[in-house]
Amino acid sequence: MADHRRKWNREEYEEKAKKRRKGEDATSEGEDEEFLGEPLKARDFRVDLESKVGKSSIVAKTTHQSQTGGYFCDVCDCTVKDSLNYLDHMNSKKHQQNLGMGMDPERSTLETVKKRFEFFKNNKGQKRPKQPLVEYKLKSRLKQQVAGNVATSEKERIRDKQKDKKKKLSR
Repeated sequence: MADHRRKWNREEYEEKAKKRRKGEDATSEGEDEEFLGEPLKARDFRVDLESKVGKSSIVAKTTHQSQTGGYFCDVCDCTVKDSLNYLDHMNSKKHQQNLGMGMDPERSTLETVKKRFEFFKNNKGQKRPKQPLVEYKLKSRLKQQVAGNVATSEKERIRDKQKDKKKKLSR
């Protein structure tokens, strides 16, 4: 009777485990190693998502990719159509690798944690400067809007009268 079950070579796997414990490469088949770059760091700039809101642009066949609609990533040379996907792209593995960073964050040491606690302890008594509140004067803005609408409707009424006169004259 033939046994078709796979037989495990115990010595081979014990040898691999020993190599892994020593820090050597456990895979002998030559698998692709994962990209290891600099540790992941926080951005030191603000991602501009609001600059293109409410704006329109004309896109022709000859328009460069960076000037077509949407958000353009210089690092990856790609265009993303909306701000949510752009933010997802900025945090993606592909983008981080193109920046030369791996996806593993920098390992904190005891000294860095102590420095961070000391920093917060020293700044605890200090109040952060509050940003001034923007006062929205709704009534004055509504009056301006209504006045603007009245003026535009008056202009439209005059323009319509002039068109009617031209039509009557041409008949």
